[in-house]
Amino acid sequence: MNFKPSQRIRPIYRIINKDEIVEAIRLIKIDIKELEKELNGEYPSIVMDAVEDTLSRYKYDLGYLERRLSRVKKTKGKG
Repeated sequence: MNFKPSQRIRPIYRIINKDEIVEAIRLIKIDIKELEKELNGEYPSIVMDAVEDTLSRYKYDLGYLERRLSRVKKTKGKG
């Protein structure tokens, strides 16, 4: 399936505040480190595919949240 980038964003990310964005970024970074460790493990290919898909999704989410945080900070600075 092909989705527009805006459709790939988890709906909750659109309504969380700055502190929640910072916490989500922190937790996603922890998960990314753990998933990268799992890539070195010996698992069936279906498990490795799931780990790679999840890692890709988390990196996409992380990029979105970091951009959103930067926009939130700019908006707060103007007010």
